[in-house]
Parts: sequence; C-alpha cells; structure tokens
Amino acid sequence: MFLFLTIFVIVGVNFSSTAIAGEDSTIMALVQGSPWTAQLENKKGRKKKIRLLFSEDGQVDISFNGKELLTTMSSIDKSGGISFTTKKGDGKEFEFSFKLDEDGNLSGNISFTKKGGWREKHVVFRPTS
Repeated sequence: MFLFLTIFVIVGVNFSSTAIAGEDSTIMALVQGSPWTAQLENKKGRKKKIRLLFSEDGQVDISFNGKELLTTMSSIDKSGGISFTTKKGDGKEFEFSFKLDEDGNLSGNISFTKKGGWREKHVVFRPTS
C-alpha cells in the first residue's frame, strides 16, 4: 500500500509540473514577436499609449507615448499569467500583471507609484502588427 501511494504521489507531482511548464511555454509563445498596445486615459482626459514587446529571452521593452523607456525581464507567475516590475528614471515604479483572456488579449493590471502611494489601473493589451 505504501509503495502504491509513493508511486501515485511521484507521478502526480510530475504530471502537475509538466502541465505548468506547458502553460508557461504556451503563453510566452503567444506573446513573443509582435507588439501589444493599450491606451489609457487619466482623470484629466489625457491619453497614454503603452506598448509592450516581448523577446524570446523573456525581456520586455516598454514604451509610453512612442518613447522607448524601459526594459525589464518578465516571468510567468503561478497562475499562468505574465508579471514584471520595472522602474522609470524619475523613480516611478511599475508592476504589470496579465493573463491571456478568452479573446486573445492580455488583460490585467498596472500598478504604479504616484505622490508617495500606489495606484492601480485595469488595462487590456491587444496584439498589433
């Protein structure tokens, strides 16, 4: 009985880690290559266009309103989404956390520092050619 339980646990652990690795490679394969863009509007009505470009080595290039500002490394979180944190030259920190939604878009939140506190916005990035 003990031997059966041990084999069952080992096979179960290997199966679940293989499933997670499969999700990781799938989401990274889907986001790499073409840029992803989103448009945000602040309280004053000013629009900001954010563009993400994922490379094969996990690096993310981020631009705001056409200005290439940040480069950071992305990682796959435990839920199968993509997350990364970066800091601008002026000291503002940004945390990105996204998942692929049923429409094939990256949907999630951007958290950022402003006036000493954290703010959060929901955003949807769409693939662009």
